[in-house]
Amino acid sequence: MSVKTITIIGAGTMGRGIAYASALGGYTTVLEDVSDSMLSKAVAWIRESLEEGVQRGKVESTARDAALVRITTSHVVDEAIRDAELIIEAVPEELEMKLDLPSPTPSSPATLPRSPSATSATSSSTASVASACTSSTQSPK
Repeated sequence: MSVKTITIIGAGTMGRGIAYASALGGYTTVLEDVSDSMLSKAVAWIRESLEEGVQRGKVESTARDAALVRITTSHVVDEAIRDAELIIEAVPEELEMKLDLPSPTPSSPATLPRSPSATSATSSSTASVASACTSSTQSPK
């Protein structure tokens, strides 16, 4: 599978850092968050970090410009993941928040990315992932 588009769900500290690396690495990057404020702060941080890289001689100005063009933002998860081959979840360590995210599975085709072979990843600790898996697979009582 060839990855061209990476979607990061969550524009906090970790999400914006992943988006920075993704865009600078040459990938079309979609940064999603429900908060306008978080998206604005994340894009401003990415812009400032790239500029700082240019000033320090670590990033070429052409690479900075290209990276900024590769980044788009979204407030809707379904739209953000539509074309992604790689989906990275970087929302806060709150189980309820993570469980509320759409799950790109055959049982919920509306949230499937266009590429059925898309890979999803999480920034959660393994304890959180295990807890989420247990919570999502238990039958209601």
